[in-house]
Amino acid sequence: MISKDLLDLLACPACGVELELQGREVVCTECGRRFPIREGIPVLLVEEAEEPPELRARLDAEARALAEAQAKGNTV
Repeated sequence: MISKDLLDLLACPACGVELELQGREVVCTECGRRFPIREGIPVLLVEEAEEPPELRARLDAEARALAEAQAKGNTV
């Protein structure tokens, strides 16, 4: 698929942490986002990534808390 040398140069576009090869995807070792590899090229677009369910739940909770704080006039 992709060479170890290339993999060593790549980082997660969302959090900047290293990626590891898992089957036909590269996976962030921190946030768990899974990025596809198409025609031998990793597609490192956050919009293309598959998010693990626990990450989605955490991001949703953070967004709700931020919206509630802003509605109350609090700054974050």
